[in-house]
Amino acid sequence: MMVSRAMVRNGRRGRHRKTTAAMRTVALWLSRNGVRYAKTDVSGASWTDERNRGAPPILILTPPPVKPDIPGVALYVWPGGYAQITDSQDRWIKHFDQRRWCVLLAHGVDEAIDMLGRLGYQCKEDQ
Repeated sequence: MMVSRAMVRNGRRGRHRKTTAAMRTVALWLSRNGVRYAKTDVSGASWTDERNRGAPPILILTPPPVKPDIPGVALYVWPGGYAQITDSQDRWIKHFDQRRWCVLLAHGVDEAIDMLGRLGYQCKEDQ
């Protein structure tokens, strides 16, 4: 079966939309709970500098309450459980790991929020 360029493009766009929606959901949860964070562009298409590709979509700038000696958290979320770490993502993961940051690789929004909860970032309703 032949796959047209449009089909391939639409498939990528669909995966990007799911990733963007997952990031928005996690970012909203962080905002509601008073956690300081920064979002990066997850598409990679807008990065003109190759060194910036694969950067974590969410950087949490508040040290985890359970581990206050860690400077922050770099968070990747793959919607639907699909995850394949690219070479550029692997370089970023190693970069943050060398600087004692916690790097979370979550399969979906629920797992991301659960991991954040285990680090002490609690939902205000649970406190």
